[in-house]
Amino acid sequence: TVGGALDRLIDMREREGRHLAECVAEYLQSFEALLGRMALRWEERRDVALGEHRKKLSTLLGDCLTDLDRNRVAQEIAILADKWDISEEIVRSGGHIRQFRSIADGASSEGRKLDFLIQEMNREVNTMGSKTADEEFRWMVVEAKNLLEKIREQIQNVE
Repeated sequence: TVGGALDRLIDMREREGRHLAECVAEYLQSFEALLGRMALRWEERRDVALGEHRKKLSTLLGDCLTDLDRNRVAQEIAILADKWDISEEIVRSGGHIRQFRSIADGASSEGRKLDFLIQEMNREVNTMGSKTADEEFRWMVVEAKNLLEKIREQIQNVE
């Protein structure tokens, strides 16, 4: 009967929806864990990178700097360090994850809002990638982008 066919269709769509939600949750959890590893890697590498830049500048400039010049170089290094800092992107990504979960767990998940949040997370990850030359960190960026793409593909099926 038509009623039976509709009931089976509804059951099938509910099962598919549950499976979709499980996949997205798993990918999002993996992304969140990776984000934590990226933050740790950044913390490990930040001071090393600053030390390397200080050493290079000292070698290049040698004894030709006055104390005033040395203070200016220290200021410039501090400015560069701020430009390299990815903590803001990490924090914003965490906020996007919480917002994503809130929308996804709601009574009516909205695919467009979820897609927008994935775009925002991608922007944050791209910015992090552009701020570091660390090879291991860059591989983490690629992995993060792959996870976000998997989530995006799944939420394309959300109505």
